[in-house]
Amino acid sequence: MMNTELSKELIGIKAINLMFFNYTQDILEEMKTIREFNHCWENYVNLKEQTYMQIWELYLTKISYKGQTLLLEIALKYYGEEATRSFENAIATEKMLEAHIAKHSSK
Repeated sequence: MMNTELSKELIGIKAINLMFFNYTQDILEEMKTIREFNHCWENYVNLKEQTYMQIWELYLTKISYKGQTLLLEIALKYYGEEATRSFENAIATEKMLEAHIAKHSSK
């Protein structure tokens, strides 16, 4: 059974992941209003390569807790609903799978 007490954390991670993978120019400009993200973007990101993993690495290694929190707020603004739906669908799918397994296990 999924630990739904961690649902907010999982939704936040999913929203950040969606933002890093799907950001638009407008979202990027908003992320760059965070000074340390802008510094990392300007100095560490190689635009000739996919930026997704580069941004994740910077998020985890070079951006402070405060910067991470500000990026999370942006991610939830743009991708919070989608991340929540994804989480709810995962729970529903898991429940259906558990019911299916239980049905076939009892035979």
